[in-house]
Amino acid sequence: MSESCFLWVAVLAHLFAFLLYSTAGRQKPVFYYTISTLTAILSFIAAAVLAMKGKPLIVEVFQVTRHVGITFGLDKITLMFALLCSLLSIPATIYAISYMYAIKGKRKARFFARIHLSLAITMLLAFSGNLLTMFIFYELLTLATYTLVKHDNTENSLRAARIYLAYLVLPSVGLLLPAILITYKITGSFTFDESLHISIVGLPRLALFLMFAYGTAKTAIFPLHGWLPKAMVAPTPVSALLHAVAVVKAGIFCMLKVTKYVFIISDPANVILMTPITCIYAFTIIFASVVALKKHSLKEILAYSTVSQLSYIGITLSIFTENAFHYAILYMVLHAFAKITLFFTAGAIYARTGKTSTKQLHGIGREMPVAMSSFSIGALTMIGLPPTATLLCKADILSEALAQCNYILIVTLVISTALNCGYFLPIIFNAFFCEPIVAPTTRNTPTRQKLDPLALSYFFTGSICVVLFIYKLL
Repeated sequence: MSESCFLWVAVLAHLFAFLLYSTAGRQKPVFYYTISTLTAILSFIAAAVLAMKGKPLIVEVFQVTRHVGITFGLDKITLMFALLCSLLSIPATIYAISYMYAIKGKRKARFFARIHLSLAITMLLAFSGNLLTMFIFYELLTLATYTLVKHDNTENSLRAARIYLAYLVLPSVGLLLPAILITYKITGSFTFDESLHISIVGLPRLALFLMFAYGTAKTAIFPLHGWLPKAMVAPTPVSALLHAVAVVKAGIFCMLKVTKYVFIISDPANVILMTPITCIYAFTIIFASVVALKKHSLKEILAYSTVSQLSYIGITLSIFTENAFHYAILYMVLHAFAKITLFFTAGAIYARTGKTSTKQLHGIGREMPVAMSSFSIGALTMIGLPPTATLLCKADILSEALAQCNYILIVTLVISTALNCGYFLPIIFNAFFCEPIVAPTTRNTPTRQKLDPLALSYFFTGSICVVLFIYKLL
């Protein structure tokens, strides 16, 4: 079987689930578990085969000229992102089904269908072979996930969905698309290869980079971060999808591709980008961390944590060295596993107890030890403490920043790490070492048995955080 066949299998598996759920009507849980698990595993296997073969690939779907058309291709960044998304789609889809049944959610088939549609579009974005294709599927992902944000059809969810759409579509149309067209005007190419390298220097180069950075508002860079906390009104599986699998990682993925191919990581002309870009991401990191300290809603804390952590990746890219580029990719992977674990556990706590505020979580570790242990691993990963791989990754980033005399980055990471401790460690301490404010309660709807798949999901992703630490030590 050719590489292009595996590429299409990775995408079509999720599209099959989308079409099946859209037409099958109401079904029993075992139907959804079976289809979602099999399609997600099939997509991951296809992506893994592509990664193991590691061969370059170009699939031209529709071509207007040599450089203009819908094209898919493979490179190391593509394979990493496709593997990450397809692997996380397995626990994410299982968790979504378990959660919606646990809380007796409405319109389940439609909800599951839209999750698989979003995953299919994410895979197509991952395989994009040029800037034009990337933009098309970047926009389609916004539209697909918009339907998930407004799923509940309440006044709050509809308002949040409108904000979500405005924050993501307006910058992409007003900044990202013009940046892509300017790049094409300069280089005569959309293709992700050496032909895409721009030769402009000075302030025009900085302006173009900022257009890309703010045009990909899915990275939640300040002040275009407001959509992310607002989207937390959506069901928790959507939050996990937005923060760990699809949306924010799609923004980071686009910036990785742009940095590598348009600006060329080690190009000396990038020296003008370093200080202003570092300062923007540094402000986003500190701002979001301070806001998180003031919040009591668990999902809001996690949302602002995501805003901060995404800019860790951006500020690492701003060093513009090959080592820093690799550390940024590693941090993206670590963040994905940790953040999806945190949202999985937050959702499980809500499904089991109905609690959403950190003020209500005293003693919850005794009632839900596996959930809070997994939460603790995710939180320690966000902070950068053992036994998690971000400890080593942050050390590498700081070492590279010191070598490049990027003291703004060093100070920012030290301060933000302290702030991360400030809003994560009290939650862990109160959960395990404080007496419950009220007697442990269980909501009437779910049962311990029904929540088992939830526990499997966050136990798996939390364990990966520790496994990656051990792997990086070896």
